[in-house]
Amino acid sequence: MRAKYLIIPLILLVNSALAACLDINIPKHECRYPSGDKWCKKKFQKEKPFAYLSKCHSLPRQKENTSFDIKSYYGKNRSQGNEEFLQKFPYKKYLQKVSFINFKILQKHRNYLNIKKGIGG
Repeated sequence: MRAKYLIIPLILLVNSALAACLDINIPKHECRYPSGDKWCKKKFQKEKPFAYLSKCHSLPRQKENTSFDIKSYYGKNRSQGNEEFLQKFPYKKYLQKVSFINFKILQKHRNYLNIKKGIGG
C-alpha cells in the first residue's frame, strides 16, 4: 500500500522534468510549454529560455550557432588518451549547447568521435 503512494510523487517529478529548453520562441507551437520557461531561464539563463515538451516529435530546430563545436574541441584535445578525453570532456557545457533531445546532432558528434578516437560507438 505504501509503495502505491510513493509512485505518484515519482511520476509527477519525472513528468515535470520532461521539458526541452530551446533558444527560439514560437508561442503557438503545439509543443510550447510556457509554464516551464522559468525553469529554463534558471537553468540556462539567456541561452535557452523557452520550454517545450520534450516528448513532442515536432520540436522546432535550435539556431545553429548554439551548437557545440566538436571538431574544434577534438582538435585541441586529440593528444589525450581515450580515458582522459572522456574524463575531461565538458559534459555540462556540451548539454547547455546541444539539447539532450537533439538526436541528429548527438548522433553526428558520436559518429565523429567514433571515427577519430574509436569512442562513442
